[in-house]
Amino acid sequence: ELTLRGGVPRNVDAAQAAALGAAVAAMTPEAAHAANQGYAVLQLGWAVFIIGLGPAVLFWIYFNKPEIL
Repeated sequence: ELTLRGGVPRNVDAAQAAALGAAVAAMTPEAAHAANQGYAVLQLGWAVFIIGLGPAVLFWIYFNKPEIL
């Protein structure tokens, strides 16, 4: 049975449910990926810290123990 506007069948509830299910299934990988963003920021912070240790140690040696250079 068709409606007056657009000729769309009235029983679109199943189609809407299927479309909603497909949208949720398609968004699930993005949600899982977004959940790892905090871990990526944590890794970047540690990388900056570790890389920054080199110059920090060199500055400390230069100003405190220059005889070992």
